[in-house]
Amino acid sequence: MQQRESIRQRKLGQDTLANFVKSSRGCPVVVKINTGVNYQEETLVSSGRVFTLGFFTAGNYQYIGIWYTKIAQQTIVWVANRDSPVTDTPGVLSISSNGSNLQLQSSSNYVLWSTSISANLVNPVAQLLDSGNFVLKENNTDSIAWQSFDHPTDTVLPGLKIGFVSGQYRNLVSWAGSDNPSSSNYTFKLDLSGFPEFSIWDGLKLFFRNGPWNGVHFSGEPQMESDGTFTFDYVSNENETYYTFYINDSSIVSRLVVNQSTLQRYVADASNSGWTLYWSVPRDQCDNYGQCGPNALCSTNTSDILNCACLTGFEPKSERDWELHDTSAGCTRQVDLNCSGDDFITVSNAKLPDTTNVTVDSTIGLEECRSSCLMNCSCTGYANYDVLNGGSGCVIWVGEIVDLRQFNGGGQDFYYRVAGSEVPENETYMQRQREILFESVRPLAPARDIAIEDGASTHGNDSSLPLFLANVISAATNNFAPENKLGEGGFGTVFKGELEGGEKIAVKRLAKFSTQGLNEFKNEVILIAKLQHVNLVRLLGCCIEGEERMLVYEYMENKSLDTIIFNGPDLRW
Repeated sequence: MQQRESIRQRKLGQDTLANFVKSSRGCPVVVKINTGVNYQEETLVSSGRVFTLGFFTAGNYQYIGIWYTKIAQQTIVWVANRDSPVTDTPGVLSISSNGSNLQLQSSSNYVLWSTSISANLVNPVAQLLDSGNFVLKENNTDSIAWQSFDHPTDTVLPGLKIGFVSGQYRNLVSWAGSDNPSSSNYTFKLDLSGFPEFSIWDGLKLFFRNGPWNGVHFSGEPQMESDGTFTFDYVSNENETYYTFYINDSSIVSRLVVNQSTLQRYVADASNSGWTLYWSVPRDQCDNYGQCGPNALCSTNTSDILNCACLTGFEPKSERDWELHDTSAGCTRQVDLNCSGDDFITVSNAKLPDTTNVTVDSTIGLEECRSSCLMNCSCTGYANYDVLNGGSGCVIWVGEIVDLRQFNGGGQDFYYRVAGSEVPENETYMQRQREILFESVRPLAPARDIAIEDGASTHGNDSSLPLFLANVISAATNNFAPENKLGEGGFGTVFKGELEGGEKIAVKRLAKFSTQGLNEFKNEVILIAKLQHVNLVRLLGCCIEGEERMLVYEYMENKSLDTIIFNGPDLRW
């Protein structure tokens, strides 16, 4: 025998559907919500009256959904049977007789939707929580067998994790229309390849990406920086990657929804007022994926007028197309990379380029990241993994730079690779990094006589130390020719060289297998620089580029002192 009882208007406020088998001795009481003449009266309301679950009408069909109880304008945040509507009333939502699943049946007992789990619950309860999460669980326990938060439709509520959670992807799929909750082609989902980022797809076409998480916000959404109203939570590890948010102000409610090609955040007064659009993306043409083509920079002015420009060191692939405002082919390099003499140009306030094919190392800093990029001839750019506390971690790009944009503020620095000859004088690596590398370092690139910017004598007591480009030293030593070799020790080899201006130098080229790290090398150079003395061989500068670690000394004639000490005549004081 099976007894049934409908939840009608008199039971508003009850937040559970239950199979009470503990006293029925095998004859469970199945509590249900059904449609029919008065189907709108049969609802399930969360205990705090925040959310309501029940049937609603869209078009000429009925659906099971969840909406805000107190918001005057009915706002559906979840739909169970979005692609299997009830076409013949009455429909019935109930816990199955064996207590394993929630199911929605048509009047002909055809199952339109089910939780489809294999749980064997003894005393099952279906409960609508004040968070908007609809759960199936064992009564009087916290053991959840199924929950709607694992199966979002088009909306993220506070606490709902969107991304890759518990071995499954949680995506958002837009309604097909304002009165049609069925699935459309527009999907907001996580791409785990490379450096994970969320994006909106129109079928198989990438429409918008919000950039990777940089420790503060998504790279392409600088407006996410919290004003205290919201807390944004992003977690990424070997087991899961997800995003969620929380509201710090109990007087408001908020939801994140994908509406066709747009991701929108709405806020409303928690009582019953209407919704206000808080922000949305894409915000302008620059947010359209690849708007300016490869190797180009997209930016807008205050009037949101599109501006596409080739990156410095690049030129339009088709001048004619660019004149016609067709930038889809993008830009190509003016000078090919040669690996050994390349440098970088900075794009500030950037939305990082497409991260599908990047490599990530969260254990190293920006300087090591630059060195790693230089050592990889396929590397075309790099950036910090995290911008908090001055920046940390390393992201390296290979191939073309796609979907790079620049904001007026709020982005992060991106460094892209060009031939050294293409770098503007004020963009050279030595000038950009002199305050980072050494307290006493000043740049020298490539001529010795421009090293001292304040006009101090290059042979005075100034403790500043120039940086030499690797290709300058290579040219001075005839590419480290064997005939220029002066000696060799456990840590490297010394070569004789001559700078372009005629100044002779001795270059100590440290062995690439040396265990000395970058920081140790920097500290040693600073110490030697501060020990400059008229009776000591003068350290003229150094080179840190890729794997290269080199010290440049003034060249002294008449060989080494050891030939006098050990093989020459007796020396007197």
